[in-house]
Amino acid sequence: MVSSATNGDLLPLQLIFQGKTTAVVPKDPGAVAARAKGWHLTMSSNHWSNQQTMREFVDQVIVPWHAKQCEELGRASSSQHYIWNIDCWKVHISEEFRGWLKENHPFLHLVFVPANCTSKLQVADVVLQRLFKHRFRTQFNLWQSQQVACQVLNRVQSDNI
Repeated sequence: MVSSATNGDLLPLQLIFQGKTTAVVPKDPGAVAARAKGWHLTMSSNHWSNQQTMREFVDQVIVPWHAKQCEELGRASSSQHYIWNIDCWKVHISEEFRGWLKENHPFLHLVFVPANCTSKLQVADVVLQRLFKHRFRTQFNLWQSQQVACQVLNRVQSDNI
C-alpha cells in the first residue's frame, strides 16, 4: 500500500504477501532493511487489504507518522485531529473498520474518494502508484528482454558448435 501526506512525505509502505501464516512474510536482509525504514510487512490469504491489515496499517504506519509530525511541531499527538483520504474499498467503508477506527483512533477522520473516481482524485493512484508501477514494468521488461536475448545468444552459439 502506497500513501503520502499533504506535506509531500511518502509514508512507509505496507507490503501484503499472500499466505495463511506469517511464514510467507520475508525475513531476509532486504526485509529487515525495509522494516528498519518503517515499512510494514504482513500477509493475508489473497494478498489484499482486509480488516486486519488495515488495522495494522493504521497502528503501525499512520499513527506513528502522525505522532512524529506532532512531536516535530511541539504538539500533543493525542489531541490533534487529522484526516485520512482513502478510496471506497469495501474494507475501508465497512461499519466494522469505521467503528474500530472511531473507538481506537477518534482523532483520525476518514474522507472517501467517491466511487469510480479513484483514478482521477486519489493522489496515491494518480501520482504515486502510477509512477511506481511504470518503473516496475520498465524494469521487468528490461530484465525479460535480457533473458530472451541471452537465450537467443545461447541458442545461436550452440547451433554453431
